[in-house]
Amino acid sequence: MLRLDSDKQMRAGWLRKVRAFIEEHAGERVGIEELTDVLSRAARASGSGPLSPGTFGQLSKRAGYCAGLYWNALMAHPSYKKHQSAHLFEHRPNACRTLYRLEQKVRRLEAQPGCKEHVERWLKLFREQVFDLRSIEPRVRVVNERGEAFEFGRVWLRRETTILDRFGDDGDEIHIIGNFEDYWREEKDHSAERTWVCYFPHTAETRLLPVKGLVSAWCGLLAEVDQYRIEWDDEPKAFESAKKLVQLTGLVPGHDPEIPVESVSCIL
Repeated sequence: MLRLDSDKQMRAGWLRKVRAFIEEHAGERVGIEELTDVLSRAARASGSGPLSPGTFGQLSKRAGYCAGLYWNALMAHPSYKKHQSAHLFEHRPNACRTLYRLEQKVRRLEAQPGCKEHVERWLKLFREQVFDLRSIEPRVRVVNERGEAFEFGRVWLRRETTILDRFGDDGDEIHIIGNFEDYWREEKDHSAERTWVCYFPHTAETRLLPVKGLVSAWCGLLAEVDQYRIEWDDEPKAFESAKKLVQLTGLVPGHDPEIPVESVSCIL
């Protein structure tokens, strides 16, 4: 479900394209291919032109590095046989090489006493973020009087509607009276925000941070968390490389607080 606020439309040209598409086809049944075409044209219109050879077409910088991370995961997966893996390696984009080099520099922290386990866990969680793009939170199933069911993120539901206030916040399914549209908030609940359990490559300590501004917040904490265990100057290249990995991809190793770390798995 997409909420078309005037402020958002002013900032995002693609939303204006979507609204025009909806108005043009009001009451019609339209295939997903037509909507995809509209969104693709809107994305191309906002691009900055073709990138140099060896990069990822029209993808944003972060999306390009996330694609590179996924590419590396494909090369390492045991289901890809020798010739398939060799083909992927031969045609790997520049982002793959950059990410690999940075990961190897982060591994320098393993030389510090007691750090090997933390480094391995941090790199494992970093790679597994690519299978969770982009951080899908636990869903709540909302069922109206006609039996129609829709699924929403819990934080989004609290921020945008009064449903959780009216019908409780327990369980994964809520039955409402009337229609979903009857419960839009006049003013958004901005106190409702997602959080993320963040990990670090040199310590067992974690931090719970808001998803909004997560990358900059994590980078700011990297030098402060458990600083008496290992100082930045002890392994500056390793710390800088960890910071660079997060900045390039926008991925912070960790998990949703409602999902235990044991359940974060790398399934391809």
